[in-house]
Amino acid sequence: MLVPAIDSINNFNSIEDINYCLHNFVETKNIKIGKLFSAMRCALLGKSGGIGINELIFILGKDETKDRIDAFLNKN
Repeated sequence: MLVPAIDSINNFNSIEDINYCLHNFVETKNIKIGKLFSAMRCALLGKSGGIGINELIFILGKDETKDRIDAFLNKN
């Protein structure tokens, strides 16, 4: 669920595009946005709270975001 959500983002240089792609992803996959964002926040930050997901992905960029998700999935 996490990697396909990241792969759906076309432009990592736009918070608006990140937001649009993630919301479109959850709508097409019939996933609750809170569940996706909670899982992503744990994978990217290592905790349940903090900065918004869109802003975090924007700051980290595509490669770091995917690396952190991969590390999280391989750890758990």
